[in-house]
Amino acid sequence: MAEKRRQSRKKRRFLIQVETPDAVSIGFTYDMSVDSIFIRSVRIPQPGSTVTARLSLPDGKRLALRGFVQRAYRAPSAMSHLLPSGFGLRLTEVPADYSRFLATL
Repeated sequence: MAEKRRQSRKKRRFLIQVETPDAVSIGFTYDMSVDSIFIRSVRIPQPGSTVTARLSLPDGKRLALRGFVQRAYRAPSAMSHLLPSGFGLRLTEVPADYSRFLATL
């Protein structure tokens, strides 16, 4: 199958806090690009919902990102150690600090 992604991705694991109107949860980045992040999480928001995410950087700084859930995937329990459960967050508000940080990875 041909690759459909427009942007290259960088696989990195950073702590990320996800805020929806219903709850606040914690997850980890799985892969990142300039306009999206796949977040591994037990709590997965509904596709189409808007979320605020606070990405924790290695230097202790936290970046606020906003976006909407593009896709969600929950791996079957027998495959959970092989496939990441989580969701793709399409970023709608990207601070310049995020772009600079991504360029350093």
